[in-house]
Amino acid sequence: MKQRTFFMLKPDGVKLEEEILARIKSVAEIVAIKKYARLPLEKIAQLYEEHKDKPFYPWLVDYLKDNPATLMILEKKDGLNEDLFSLIDKLVGSTDPKKALPGTIRSLSPDSLEVAYSQNRAVQNLVHRSENETTAQREAALFFDVF
Repeated sequence: MKQRTFFMLKPDGVKLEEEILARIKSVAEIVAIKKYARLPLEKIAQLYEEHKDKPFYPWLVDYLKDNPATLMILEKKDGLNEDLFSLIDKLVGSTDPKKALPGTIRSLSPDSLEVAYSQNRAVQNLVHRSENETTAQREAALFFDVF
């Protein structure tokens, strides 16, 4: 079976969906996709449970619960030798858009962690991606019946 992962366009990423998906399609196919006008609060809490004690957690929950998001399962394209999680990680870039390398998805955002935290809000870094196989399985199961 091909490698799969969970991937989400956050509300600020939904606005750039076409451009982000064009980049994703260089390394992965979209196997399943769901669009939400608002993510269910309990699903957001489960998705980000490892961050619940961090100062940005309430801001992130507020941001996601009140805005649209697009969720998907991605499958590694044939012919690529690198691990899917490494490919996606390189494509996405740093959590802090200000530190994201040019050409990465997060470099498309004008935001930064420093500015977001100074304004007591979630950073707008466009996407969420699973970090590894275990996380991908857990996160995908929150929203999809297939993985």
